[in-house]
Amino acid sequence: MPDTPIKPTDIEAHLLARLKLQRVIFGACALVLVTLAVLGMSAYRNMQRDVKSARDDALVADGAFQAEAAHSNELKQAHEQTGAEVLRQKRALALEKCRLAAQDFAQGYESRARTLFQEAQALGPPPWAPLLQRELRPDPARFTGSSNADAAVACGALSGDRSRLGVVRIALGRVSLLEIYDVREGKLLFTVKLPDASDSGDLHLDARGERFLVRHGGRLLGGPVDGEAAAVGAPGPDTVDPQSWTHLSVRDDLAELASARPGEVSVHPPGGARPVSRLLPSDSGELKALQSLARQGVAVVAGRDVLAHTGAGWEPLYSFRPTDPPMLAALFDAGTALFAAAITGRDVELVSIPLDAPGERFVRFHQLSPVNWSRMAFMADGTLLCLGAQGAAALIGPDGLSEWSLGGDAVSFGALGPDGLVFGNDRGELSMRLLARERQLGQSLLCVPPEFAARTAAGGFVLTSRGGTSRVWGQGQWHTAGKLTRVVPAGDAFAAADGEQLILPWGGQSTVERDGVLLGAWPMGRLLLYKAPNELVFLGKDSRRTQFSAPTPPPEEVAFAASAPAAALRYRDSLYVINELGNPDPHAIAAREGLTPDRMALSADGQVLALTLGQLVRVVSVQGAEEHTLRTGVPPQAVALLFGGTVLATIERLELIFYEVATGRVLTRKAAQAEEMHAGGDATLHLVEGGKLRILRFPD
Repeated sequence: MPDTPIKPTDIEAHLLARLKLQRVIFGACALVLVTLAVLGMSAYRNMQRDVKSARDDALVADGAFQAEAAHSNELKQAHEQTGAEVLRQKRALALEKCRLAAQDFAQGYESRARTLFQEAQALGPPPWAPLLQRELRPDPARFTGSSNADAAVACGALSGDRSRLGVVRIALGRVSLLEIYDVREGKLLFTVKLPDASDSGDLHLDARGERFLVRHGGRLLGGPVDGEAAAVGAPGPDTVDPQSWTHLSVRDDLAELASARPGEVSVHPPGGARPVSRLLPSDSGELKALQSLARQGVAVVAGRDVLAHTGAGWEPLYSFRPTDPPMLAALFDAGTALFAAAITGRDVELVSIPLDAPGERFVRFHQLSPVNWSRMAFMADGTLLCLGAQGAAALIGPDGLSEWSLGGDAVSFGALGPDGLVFGNDRGELSMRLLARERQLGQSLLCVPPEFAARTAAGGFVLTSRGGTSRVWGQGQWHTAGKLTRVVPAGDAFAAADGEQLILPWGGQSTVERDGVLLGAWPMGRLLLYKAPNELVFLGKDSRRTQFSAPTPPPEEVAFAASAPAAALRYRDSLYVINELGNPDPHAIAAREGLTPDRMALSADGQVLALTLGQLVRVVSVQGAEEHTLRTGVPPQAVALLFGGTVLATIERLELIFYEVATGRVLTRKAAQAEEMHAGGDATLHLVEGGKLRILRFPD
């Protein structure tokens, strides 16, 4: 079919229709756009309102947070202040309870005092609580834990530090056991099975009770206490028959065995070295006692003669009184003197012989009760213990003779423990007889030989004989210093002056011209010297010197701190304190013009100084923060500061008294024949008391 032509009228109609349609579409789009714009504007305004509302809410929340944070900080500060106040109140309450406990103890109400002290410990006790803790400690525990407690005790010994006890028991069937106990707690620690034998003797423990040696069944056995016994030093062709061993001593973990047979003494050096024989004079008689000497020799009692051999031959030292009955004998090396004792019947003859002046003698005589005395031995401090039938015992020291009964059974051994006499008997009982001096005044280190002068220092003790020989104790051991002008303990050695020469504790020598005059030393080994015309010098092992200007001339008195390189120096009524770790320049301490202190002492840390003037004692802080004045009963012979300077210890007539510095109250007092005293630490006193060197520790 042919195409039909389009008319113009149709085209116009079509275009009109399309225009109408477009107009409708554009109108609709415009309407939609307007609607969208209106909606957008509305949404935008809503969003602005929401943002503003959110910002307002955030500001409100931030304000609330800041308020809550401030409140929280206030509560935290209040809590901290309350906690500090509660702690302060607790400590104040603990302090008052400790003061009441001290008062109750002094009045004899020990049970109530212990209760108060236990309550104080839970609250936070004062620095001086160890002083009271030592006073209120219970009696030593009984020795328990052995399944062979009924077996006879053949022999026993204490360790060098007196913390452990060793005993050899002979059980049924001749079974031999070595038992090691803790002395303080009385608890059995170790048991070592020994070979079966019918005899045991001469048991010895090392310094800490970790190793033992025992003469058992004709053999010398030894080893660690937590191991097995093994033979030590088997007899050889040049060795004396082991059955004749009469003396055994232990230094650290090495044995030094002294043996004897008629006419001969043999010393067996440590380490298995060849024994050294010493032939006795032919007329010396039967050997009764033997002792190894610190100066590499040996002393014996042969017959009634005391003889010493140090390499040049036998030297007669003393002869006991001739009597008919047989006698017992014992020897003890006190370092610079030899103690010798003999019992004849019931008469005791006790002699002290200076080894550097053997021509001098000091002899004492005592008479014991009419008992069959069968054993005697010197204790660790040089006191003489005598044991007799039916448990009779006697102890002889510088303060005289004391006797008592240790029960009805034969006592097999006795040793001086930390609180008294530890002993065992044939019934198998182990016990301790409390001794008042040991209990109250601490460990007895050594009896001072009558010919010697003793003095104390922060680092230990010094013994000086009439002949000028000195011996120094420091950090648990003795050092022989020889004849020197001035000797002071310095840690594990000593410093000394001999004319213009200085002997240094770390070895070598110096001169006064080079380093100065020796004023003293600290326990840590540093020295303080005065070098003319106006210098003080700190000198140490590392050769480091600290020099600073000082007043002229040298100080008249110097007090040393026990635990810090600090010292107080007195120039008539002017006082200065120096401290190498802080300001080494002399720091003046306010003094009373024209009044020279009688005594002075520094606390262990060097921060508190005590000065005495008659019965008044001023205790001042080195930093000038605090000062207290106390009044003592009588002018003190010596003073010391303990527990950070919170306690003043004084020697007044026949008493050792402890004062609380803050109040001046007496915390406790002890009867003591004390002559000298020095603080050996914040909780340690070195005492010369009743002819003995003592170490009083808190709480021990």
